Amino acid sequence: MSDIVYINVLVDSLQRKSSALQGILEYTKKQEQILWSEAFDEEEFLQTISAKQRFLDRIEELDSGFEVVFNRVNEELASGRGQYATQIKTMQKLITEISGLSMDIQALEQRNKVQMEKVLSSKKDSIKNMRANNNAANNYYRNMANQQYNQSYFLDKKN
Repeated sequence: MSDIVYINVLVDSLQRKSSALQGILEYTKKQEQILWSEAFDEEEFLQTISAKQRFLDRIEELDSGFEVVFNRVNEELASGRGQYATQIKTMQKLITEISGLSMDIQALEQRNKVQMEKVLSSKKDSIKNMRANNNAANNYYRNMANQQYNQSYFLDKKN
């Protein structure tokens, strides 16, 4: 393959990575909506995690492929900057876009993490209260059952 084809593969790889990051950003925003909703939908949240994982796997593939191709044409890019100026500018633009998307995703993930901790804490408190209420109800019914059998009966013998 000629070097221009490899360079075009690099550009294509960066475009695909940008697209995958945009997908991750969309699912991360969806997670934010789920976390802030009144009724936390655990199933929907888990589905967004699965969808994001598919994008992450794709990015991993793209990164490894990019690295292999880049190592192959790195010297040609350095020596022929003028010849590949258009492709280099496109790659620089895409790398800037990818960096911005990555930072947006990280910021949103951090906010989601804090909110998720609140949701989990609330669920934990709810479960704790439910257990306490169940224990209280069980103790009440147990005491009522024992009182029925242990009550003493007095008969009036004054007739």
